Formats: sequence, structure tokens, C-alpha cells
Amino acid sequence: WSSRSRGSSSSSGSNHCSMPEILSLDRTIGQYDVVYVSPHLDDAAFSCAERIRLQLKEGKKVLVVSVFSAGPSDDESKSMGAPLKVFLDLETRREEDQIVMRELGVDYYYMDLKEVLMRHPGPKWLPSTIRLAGAFLLGLVCRDKDVQLQVTHQLQRIIAKSSCESLIGPAGIGFHPDHLLVHTACSRVANKQKISYYYDFPYCTYPVLVHLRRWMLDMRFTLQDVEME
Repeated sequence: WSSRSRGSSSSSGSNHCSMPEILSLDRTIGQYDVVYVSPHLDDAAFSCAERIRLQLKEGKKVLVVSVFSAGPSDDESKSMGAPLKVFLDLETRREEDQIVMRELGVDYYYMDLKEVLMRHPGPKWLPSTIRLAGAFLLGLVCRDKDVQLQVTHQLQRIIAKSSCESLIGPAGIGFHPDHLLVHTACSRVANKQKISYYYDFPYCTYPVLVHLRRWMLDMRFTLQDVEME
């Protein structure tokens, strides 16, 4: 865990009452003490479940925002090989994610944007492993600034509507292009909030990836490690 502060923050100690799903940002969404930003449906749950439970015990109200939660169109699904379809079965993954969110006792919101495998699918005739590697490479090179602007805009609306005191996003360990995109968006929207970055699971289980990414972040920010109590 690493964090940097861009203003003062304090705990409201409010009691949590699950909504649980926020369907639209055009409606009033209520106030949240903490907003987690999850690139994919399972990232925040895998990386931060214990931390979320501790915050709920402290009486904080938590919202989890999943960014790349949209499934492929029929045409996109047909063009995917069997190995890729496992990753892109968003209907099943979304159902599983909703179960986890309810078990954790948090509210959640889906941005419904498409992940890098759908943004840069590659030629149909290529083997799935080559298409997967190609999508990651193109995502890193192109950076998809139009998508990043969409994420940034939605996060700005969420922060304004929720009056959150703490924003927690991915550190980008593992250099997954979607995680890096969301990390950058989180860095740009934080104003008076305390901003923290969580170590992305499962990439954080590889020390070389942790050290390399942490070195890159330390070159840009003054970071402070945060240990769970």
C-alpha cells in the first residue's frame, strides 16, 4: 500500500447501508468515505478485500467502481478464440462480482467500458496467444487517451457526487495497460482527497514487478507505505 495526500481528510464514522448497485450517475448517489477504483471486475476484491472489511468495521461507507465491465458484442464474441472467451465472459464474471460485492457489504458501480482485449483485438486469423500479446502491446503504445478521458470524466463526477475523502486506485504493478490507464486517471482527478494506490493482485506476487513499478512511481511522487492495522 502506498499513498500521497492532496489535502486534509477525516473519517465521518457513518454507518453503512448497502444500496447495493448504482445504476446511473445521473441520479443522486449519496456520500461515501472511500472510493475504490477497480480496472476489472475482480481487481479491487482480490487486492483489497481485507482492507475494505477493516474500513467497514470502522463505520466507513465504501464504493467500488469497476471500469472495464462491458462485455463483447455478438460480432466481437464470434471473432474470439476459446482461450480469449474465458476472459471476456463478462456476464458470468459480473454475476460473480455482484455476489462478492454483496458479501463484502459495499456499494458498486460499473462504468461499462471495454477492456484492452476488445479495444485492440487483432486479426481473427492470429492464434489467441499472439492476439493477447498484441492487444497488451498496442494498449501500452497507444495509451487509448480517449478511453482515459472517459474514465477521468466519470471519476470526476463520482468524486463530486459522493464527496469522498479517500480515493484508492491501482498502482499498476504488472504493467497491464488497463491498470496503467486507470492509475493515470486516478492520479489526475484527486484534488482534496487522500489518494492511495493498492498493489495489483496477482502481479504483486512477483517481487521483480513490484520493485520495478515502485521505483518508477518513486521517481514521480513522494510515496508513503501504509500498513494495515
